Amino acid sequence: MDKNTKTSKPNFQNLLNFKIKEEIPTDTLGRYKDLRLIGQGGLAKVYKAYDPKLDRPVAIKILRKGVASSASTKQRFKQEISVQSNLTIDGCAKIFDCGEEDGKIFCVMEFIDGKSLSALIKEDALTLSKKLEVVRQIIEIIKNLHSQGLEHRDIKPANIIVNAENQVKLLDFGLAKAIEEEKNIYTTAYGEFFGTPAYMSPEQTDHGLKSIPKFRSDIYALGVTIYELFTGHLPYELANLELNEITHVIKNDPPIPPKTYNGEIPDKLESIMLKILDKNPSERPTADELINLVKKIHLKAVGKNSRNKLLIIISSLAAIVVVVFAILFFCTQKNIKASIQYSSNNKDITLSKPHSTLKTPSKTGDILESHAIKENIQPLFGLKRIENKSGVSVYQNSIGMKFVSVKPGSFEMGLGISYLTNHKVTISKPYLMGLYEVTQTEYKKIMGLNPSEDIGPNKPVTNVSWDDAIEFCQKLTLIERKNGNIKDNESYRLPTEAEWEFAALGGISNLKFKYSGSNNLETVAWFEDNGESRVHTVGKKSPNSLGLHDMTGNVWEWCQDWYGPYPSKKIVDPTGPQSGTFHIYRGGSSFSSSESSLIANRSNDSQGDRVSYVGFRIVCSSI
Repeated sequence: MDKNTKTSKPNFQNLLNFKIKEEIPTDTLGRYKDLRLIGQGGLAKVYKAYDPKLDRPVAIKILRKGVASSASTKQRFKQEISVQSNLTIDGCAKIFDCGEEDGKIFCVMEFIDGKSLSALIKEDALTLSKKLEVVRQIIEIIKNLHSQGLEHRDIKPANIIVNAENQVKLLDFGLAKAIEEEKNIYTTAYGEFFGTPAYMSPEQTDHGLKSIPKFRSDIYALGVTIYELFTGHLPYELANLELNEITHVIKNDPPIPPKTYNGEIPDKLESIMLKILDKNPSERPTADELINLVKKIHLKAVGKNSRNKLLIIISSLAAIVVVVFAILFFCTQKNIKASIQYSSNNKDITLSKPHSTLKTPSKTGDILESHAIKENIQPLFGLKRIENKSGVSVYQNSIGMKFVSVKPGSFEMGLGISYLTNHKVTISKPYLMGLYEVTQTEYKKIMGLNPSEDIGPNKPVTNVSWDDAIEFCQKLTLIERKNGNIKDNESYRLPTEAEWEFAALGGISNLKFKYSGSNNLETVAWFEDNGESRVHTVGKKSPNSLGLHDMTGNVWEWCQDWYGPYPSKKIVDPTGPQSGTFHIYRGGSSFSSSESSLIANRSNDSQGDRVSYVGFRIVCSSI
């Protein structure tokens, strides 16, 4: 080459696509077999492999040649991986092994079957609610890392995996730290540049800075990740820039307002995004502070998100709405039947998969004319009757759960919510409604675990999906039938949306109260506006006229129904649409505004989602 010929450095776009030519390993590395390339970056290549010793798939990360060439760097890498292998932080991919084979430095990690957040961003596959839940989980992981004095150093969408159960896993923790040079984590060579330029904080781009504030660079990288998740863009225009230009922009230019790309972003969320991206590390919130902020935004966004879903559903069903109403009309004599199969002698009982559509006998007249309409419906159920202090009849089952009776009646459903179709609903059969939400103690007795984040034996169980709630009802039904507390034609289940609203109203025929038992929310509910944004022990607020506590506030409660538009005509014992994408939950929570806690307000989520402010309450009825 002529010595006067000039060569240019690769620009940022080329840097992202830059691949180091090196030999791909054989399909065996030590004891690990069947290596197959599944990803690569500037630091390493990742392979899926099989571990015959433990009979499981694993992911193997092999450092690129030249990245960790010195003996001291190799030793630091192995020590760092050794430390990580003993960590028990939920959400961090587990590390099983590390070593060196034929000059290749590698670590062996848990194989996670899922999609990277960067792929989900490209697909635009997540709803607002899903995005907020992903963000909440990421922050929780980072909070746990920081609480143990640990930093990640390379947070970005490519290092975040969402698995088949919608659980978030953070990859590559400690890798950048393990292979950095002792005095400076940056070098001028692109192939040896540790970290990802687009996600680096302003202080990280300052090569002369001797000390970088701990943890706040992780928060900044999280901010860029959140920004990209909600907008599909980076907060700065970095395409076609060289590295020195990138660092100049990050250090000096203000980020582009997120709403420039996505006008649907809530104002509060945009404000938080910009705060996280503050040039001054000390002005950025901590992971602890971010958790509650994101939870509140999620709940406030739920109402608007629900309206949008409703409009979409109405539009898509416009052509068949007459048929749907006709089907609903002919199905009004059908109710919910628990998805439980059992033999005639009630000895060999097996559970079927949870189903959303349940069925009941059509002879409603027999029940309406029976003594079950009276205050004491004991003859219908074998539960033990007790009395609480207010004199309301309370029934208790074999594990200590308490219930009150709800007599048949009619009411206007949907009153007080402008976007809902108000319609007359008749509840034709009596049922027992849980006095409280299912508590953590009760859930653990049946399911053997407590998935809640805010632990307390008499607090509502949370982080339970709709499927989890259905399984709880099925298992409790089997136990209670075996103990003789309920008959073969009786079962526990989630309330229908209509049953829930009727009980929240106190079994009255019109809208007497905005909230369950009062027009003053503070007397009956924990909610965001009174500064009580946490999960509370059940029964601390005043009950409604039926004796039911916490029907509004504290935690949202799953209902049986699929989410869909209301009918415009009178209906008896509605069970909601026959199918759908989301299931209903009702009642607001202590992370909700007062508007979200209105009796008729409704929200929804996928049946497999587990959220820290959603629990459930159950009913007992004949089937």
